[in-house]
Amino acid sequence: MMSRIRDLLVPMDQDNPIKPEEIKEEEASGTKISRETTHFTLEFIVDIICPYCYIGLKNLDAAIEAYRASHPEATFEITCSPFLLDPLALRSAYDKAANHILPARSLEDWAGLGEPVGINFAWKGRSGSTRDAHKLLRLALESTPTTVPSPALVAQRRSSRGSAPQSPAMPPGSASPHAGVSMSSAPESSDLQPNPSPTTSSITAADNDDDDSFPRPQNLRPHGPSVQMSLLRALLRAHHETDADISDPSVLTQLAASAADLGPEPVTTVLESRGWARVVDALYADLAPGGRRRGLDVRAVPTLVVNDRYVIGGAQDARFLVGAFDRIRTGVRKRGRERDGEGKWERGQGGGDGDGDGDGGRERTVEEWGSKGG
Repeated sequence: MMSRIRDLLVPMDQDNPIKPEEIKEEEASGTKISRETTHFTLEFIVDIICPYCYIGLKNLDAAIEAYRASHPEATFEITCSPFLLDPLALRSAYDKAANHILPARSLEDWAGLGEPVGINFAWKGRSGSTRDAHKLLRLALESTPTTVPSPALVAQRRSSRGSAPQSPAMPPGSASPHAGVSMSSAPESSDLQPNPSPTTSSITAADNDDDDSFPRPQNLRPHGPSVQMSLLRALLRAHHETDADISDPSVLTQLAASAADLGPEPVTTVLESRGWARVVDALYADLAPGGRRRGLDVRAVPTLVVNDRYVIGGAQDARFLVGAFDRIRTGVRKRGRERDGEGKWERGQGGGDGDGDGDGGRERTVEEWGSKGG
């Protein structure tokens, strides 16, 4: 892929912005202004049918494990947000191996990509729309649907309880940072992008005239980020490593029960709800170019947003992610190279065609929390 050099813009801290004279003084002295943090809020933007998303999450789990081993004070809070690669798909619409938007790779290629991170890709069975799966992922996070971005929603709930963020337990059987994940091919370039502050609201049960379309599920057990991510891992494994059809309501009901302890009654209520579907569509639209989260402009998955400020695109390997966490922790700003179009799955023109190629990602940059740079 063609590469080009780009200056990464300085991320702006709204509460304590870096003054231009401080930047000049820092550059002249060779020192850096400390903007250290030990807490990482991670928003994993995903579509379940994307094989790069499964690889990317495996790498992210390994990176968190490796980073916490050397920085035990660090805490991570992970949520996911929906992306729809094929928003017009119906349930059970296609054979997995014949998916018309599958990135152009042979099945042998996918086997080679999956093996290092412990994924045994399988291509039997059918699949289709992921909208219902995304409904349940949102249900695992909140009982009443809103379009508040998932990290902001969790922060609001934590603030109301006055509790500190907890770092998630690693999933059973997660990859070791030294066994199963290549630690030698991390991109040399920066892949951090300042991201605008998330927008809240837009659709809620309270302000919709059709209350029946926003049913409030009953008998829900506790929910939150760890429950949501447990369900996401189960959905990814079911789609990519078994013949399960994650667009089938019966399959979704079973997965929700086993991975998120969600009973059949609330799951059925949400799966049949048009209101929950509209919330998923709105959350997806907010991420897209021209959406309410201006400047984020997500065109491909996986995309990782760190601390609501930095965007990492593509299925980056664990070593790169560890380096990114360290740079964010220490407040280092660096210039970097842009690499475009690798290790991601784009929704293409005219009905969702798209492709991805490679194991890297794309760097973009946003200036002062909104206007697109470069």
